[in-house]
Formats: sequence, C-alpha cells, structure tokens
Amino acid sequence: LLKPISFQRFYKAAEKVRRLLDGKEDIVINDLKAKEYLFIKTEHRIQKINLDDVLFIEGLQNYVDINIKDGHVLSLQPLKKMEEQLPKKDFVRVHRSFIVALKHISSIERGRISIGERMIPIGDNYRDGFFTLIGAE
Repeated sequence: LLKPISFQRFYKAAEKVRRLLDGKEDIVINDLKAKEYLFIKTEHRIQKINLDDVLFIEGLQNYVDINIKDGHVLSLQPLKKMEEQLPKKDFVRVHRSFIVALKHISSIERGRISIGERMIPIGDNYRDGFFTLIGAE
C-alpha cells in the first residue's frame, strides 16, 4: 500500500490478508499464482518439472540432482539458486547439500529424514529451523 491511502483501500487490503491467512484465497505474487512447476535446463534441453513430483534435491558441487517420483534430473546450477526458485511453504533446506519437499517426508528419526527409501541427514545448522517449521520443537 502506498500513502496516502483511503480507509476503504486499507480495509480491502486487510480483508485480503485475512482471507489468505484463513486459506480462503490463493496466494498471489505479482498477479501470478504460486508456482506449480519449474523449467530446468539439463544437458541440451529444458525440462518441465512439476513441483508436486519433487521428492528432494541434492547439491553436488555446482550441480543439483532433482529427485522426482519417476527418476531424477541433473542440472548445472548451485543449490542456493535452486532454493531461491522453490516455494518456501513446500520446500525446506535441511542440510548444506539437501532440500526436501515437506509433503513427501515419511518419518524423522535420529536426525535423519526418510523419503521413500532414502535417508537424508539434518544438518546441525538447519536442525532448529526445521523442527520449528514442522512444529516439533
């Protein structure tokens, strides 16, 4: 909101925030709905990846290995750049080398996250933030 602002405009904005917090309205960023997919450059092509299919992402030096339900996609980009492209409400960094999709976590045991057959470590620097995010402090 930019000043000066009328009470009617302020009230409309406040109501929109209330609806967003109540889950009655989709989150809109710059008039676009939150991302449902990414286009990832891999080898000699650009591949569309649905974010619902992403299980976790592993950083391998300058590459990221995006593990999806039916395989994986390797892309030349740093994990930090990938992290910036992902919706914060759905994905969380849990280790210097791993980002996980919250909805695909099966269990958490002894500082490791289970997603399918894979066990992903929770780094000491990410532990408190992760457990706070999932509400298991």
